[in-house]
Amino acid sequence: MVMLGCRSRSVWAQEVTYGSNGWHSHRHGLLFPTNDFYTADEIQDILTEILLRKLPLVGLEGSREDARKYGIRVSDAGAEIAEYIAKFGHEPRWDAASELTLATFKRGKKAASKTPWALLDSAQGGSMEDAERYKEYLAVYGGKRQLVWSRGLRADLGLGEEVGDEEAAHEEEEGEVVCTIEPQDWNLICWFNLRGQVLVAAENEGATGVQRVIEYAHQLFDIRGYGPRKEGEACI
Repeated sequence: MVMLGCRSRSVWAQEVTYGSNGWHSHRHGLLFPTNDFYTADEIQDILTEILLRKLPLVGLEGSREDARKYGIRVSDAGAEIAEYIAKFGHEPRWDAASELTLATFKRGKKAASKTPWALLDSAQGGSMEDAERYKEYLAVYGGKRQLVWSRGLRADLGLGEEVGDEEAAHEEEEGEVVCTIEPQDWNLICWFNLRGQVLVAAENEGATGVQRVIEYAHQLFDIRGYGPRKEGEACI
């Protein structure tokens, strides 16, 4: 990124939400200037002027005040950024790294604003409208990178080469096979929301604990069948 002779390396993350006004797409970025020639406020002024010049090209207009308030915000990556991302972050230590890497998991300040994961969750719950919205999201953003790094920045920060999603998916992780769950048993575990209990039982009691959860799932089925599920089912 070059601005008035000030070359900066950067990393950018795309964030997309859907709300009452439709789709809202914007980017979060971290800039690593090679010098201190510009302050954060001066960089914001430069980017604001660029934005105002570009708006008429797409049939839009706006004031400098609105552009600074809603269009572009530049802060030092420290205490001030917490105020900006307060509308999203609910974690006790939501910092610049979280803002970049966890954008798709954030919850909007407005209840009607949904991230792609929230749309998918709603679609799985039966919302056909949110299912269509999620399809729209995939049609535009499916397969695109969430994080974009300037060339050489990862090496400068000592992070090594970036690992792609497909490569990461094929990385082997050390683990231990505790037991094998039959498909019909797994269906019951999923139906009665007992997957968390399976993990806890496997960690604490091994195969014996997992079998206990399976038996409990069958007990629930004998009593209810595939009736309404209850949240917070507890193993006995």
